[in-house]
Amino acid sequence: LRTITNIGAYGPELFFIITGYLATLELSRSRESTLKYYYKRAIRILPLYYLVTLFYFITESFIWGSLPEGATLWGWLREVFLLNGFVNMGNWVNMGGTWSIHIFVAFYLIAPFLFKLVKTFRCSVILFAISYMLMRITMYYGNGWLNIFVYFPYFVMGIMILFAEKQKK
Repeated sequence: LRTITNIGAYGPELFFIITGYLATLELSRSRESTLKYYYKRAIRILPLYYLVTLFYFITESFIWGSLPEGATLWGWLREVFLLNGFVNMGNWVNMGGTWSIHIFVAFYLIAPFLFKLVKTFRCSVILFAISYMLMRITMYYGNGWLNIFVYFPYFVMGIMILFAEKQKK
């Protein structure tokens, strides 16, 4: 039973793969500007993210009184500017399900550049190999706070799947 219930632990990785696939698919079908692409993503993601962050701030500060140890203005600014995985804040814990939003945003920011760089399945495999090496280095030296590189191979895997499908690999 535990094997079945633990499947949910792989949800974020699966969503990163799907994000890589769908972001690349949309970029290949659309001729919109990069700014328009960013605008559409921001409108979809940021309002709900900030609403949830505000909810956590209010409930943790005023209702439960259980803010993380070391919760300071810098910790909240880290949340507001989506720097969760880039700025090490010691004991600060990401609030609820918001831990992955900064990764999605970063992936959406780099997707148009990757789309211009990667044009074939072979290129996507090379990018995957590079991203995997970055992941291993980050896991060893990153102290758990450069996690965008830890999850980047999953995003690239989605790109690889799209190119494999398009090129019948």
